[in-house]
Amino acid sequence: MPTTLGTGHPLPETTTRTTATQLFPSSHLPLKEYVTLEEVLDAYYACRKHKRRTSSALKFELTYERGCYELWQELNNKTYEIGKSIAFCVTYPKLREVFAADFRDRIVHHLIINKFSDLLEAEMLDSTFACRKGKGTQYGVEYLQERMMEVGGDGWYARCDIQGFFMSINREILLREIERILRKNNVKDIDWWLWLIEKVVKNRPEQNCERHGDVSLWDKLPKNKSLFHSNGIGLPIGNLTSQVFANVYMSMFDRWMKERLGEEGMMCRYVDDFIILHSKKKSVIEAAMASKIWLRENLKLTVHPKKKCIQQICKGVRFTGVYARLNCLLPSHRLIEGTKRLIESSPNIPAEKVVGRMNSRFGLMVHYKSYNLRRRMWRELSSKNKGKYLFINNKKIKQRRVNYETIC
Repeated sequence: MPTTLGTGHPLPETTTRTTATQLFPSSHLPLKEYVTLEEVLDAYYACRKHKRRTSSALKFELTYERGCYELWQELNNKTYEIGKSIAFCVTYPKLREVFAADFRDRIVHHLIINKFSDLLEAEMLDSTFACRKGKGTQYGVEYLQERMMEVGGDGWYARCDIQGFFMSINREILLREIERILRKNNVKDIDWWLWLIEKVVKNRPEQNCERHGDVSLWDKLPKNKSLFHSNGIGLPIGNLTSQVFANVYMSMFDRWMKERLGEEGMMCRYVDDFIILHSKKKSVIEAAMASKIWLRENLKLTVHPKKKCIQQICKGVRFTGVYARLNCLLPSHRLIEGTKRLIESSPNIPAEKVVGRMNSRFGLMVHYKSYNLRRRMWRELSSKNKGKYLFINNKKIKQRRVNYETIC
């Protein structure tokens, strides 16, 4: 229900669109309502969750009722235009380019996903885990381990990776697949929704953005991992729609691979990393070669020539930063080495950040076979910081609230 500006109180039921209030001008009221104001407000509340302290969210929240009302008008009148994005590079766990859309544009992203998440989820198989409710990395490695035990230690696997995945997604192919899904489900006002989705998918944020952070990092970034060199191909990393639509894009490959492998083989996928499992080595090699051709011809994607591995299942499988073995799960070398580097630099880092970063890593390790590893890391951290931190239940640390130097 619409609310009055500033108070948050609902408008009276007798209030009409033309007499609502001068703060909600009726001169641009839409002739047809494709999306309700309540849906826009729901998307706003979902968008600001965990982001409420960011500068863009705070700025929008000052007049969020007017902002949501104006956005509702623009959407229904089809006058909505996408604003300026912020571009920056992150270095962990690897160098990547990220685009942060304007806050009101992120509301539109949530509006689309809120509307069609169930339809899009129905197109995905249980063997894909990225950006899905109830799944994720932990669910993925446990699912993979179960499939490994089904095939047996004498079976084989192929691990493949797609080169420059997000920057290689063909937008026309993606839009055709989304349209197929919406038409199959007889979505109401489908032409309007396709207009909005096309506007989001075809938006080129690299042409309307501000670069923040260390600009020199772009010089170190390969051209196939940047939208500034993509010529209109690819989706920006950082948008909610990019994450979900990437799953929709790859779901075509998931279904094809499932049909090709049949009941004897199976595949697990997390974003652009996929594992093919089969009892026979020849079948694994043939499936890997066929997937390379199919991805190139149907999705315009390239399998990374240097990131391929074919081995027996008994030797373990590296997937989503974890080594999955038949009898246990082990943390990856990247996680271990990153934690060791943090311990080495911990004396020069504020205590609050050390606690947060260490607990984040211990929170991952606790799911795997790592008891002795965590104890060893704790001893190293303690010796580096003169007993500044406490270790609780071998799972997390916290800062001492007394003068630790006098204790030592």
